[in-house]
Amino acid sequence: MQAYAQDNAGTLLILSKTDHVMEMRNAVSFKLSARITVGPDPHEVEVSSDGLTAYVSNAGYGTLHEIDVIDLAKRVARPSIDTLPLLSPHGLQFVDGHLWFTAQGSKAVGRYDPSACKIAWIMGTGEETTHLLNVDPGAHRLQATNSGSGTVNLFEQRMVAPAMPPTGVMLANAKQRLDRVQTLVRVGAGA
Repeated sequence: MQAYAQDNAGTLLILSKTDHVMEMRNAVSFKLSARITVGPDPHEVEVSSDGLTAYVSNAGYGTLHEIDVIDLAKRVARPSIDTLPLLSPHGLQFVDGHLWFTAQGSKAVGRYDPSACKIAWIMGTGEETTHLLNVDPGAHRLQATNSGSGTVNLFEQRMVAPAMPPTGVMLANAKQRLDRVQTLVRVGAGA
């Protein structure tokens, strides 16, 4: 369970796909403290590091582009995040002040910056149904499962040689650059 703000300690966040709500319930007594309407196809819920905000992905089988934002202190929905052009957000993880998410319908992983209210980074996986993800602290490494392809993308941020320009002549001031290097691992259908 994620760390929540002091007044939400010991609170369970429960999604109902059929009722399109997120419930907040006491983890011991299971008493309902809030019932908040979310989007049309809620799948995953993630809480910000400070415990004040919950995010709910709405996958929609490749048609939706919405992540709900819930103010946990006030127990109300805020305006949703529109992930277009990325379709079908699913897996969520909050790391280093950013919300990372998979985009199943776009074969990609994205990073949303809540302080700037914008998608700050996108990386394609090239694989079917990019489903769940794990982002290491510092975001130097991330892994994304692709259930439709039976693969896992391993992304590692590191310094790489400068790219050769189309002319075939390296520029005199060419330098190494920071990039994400991808390794694709086959793991079996439905990963």
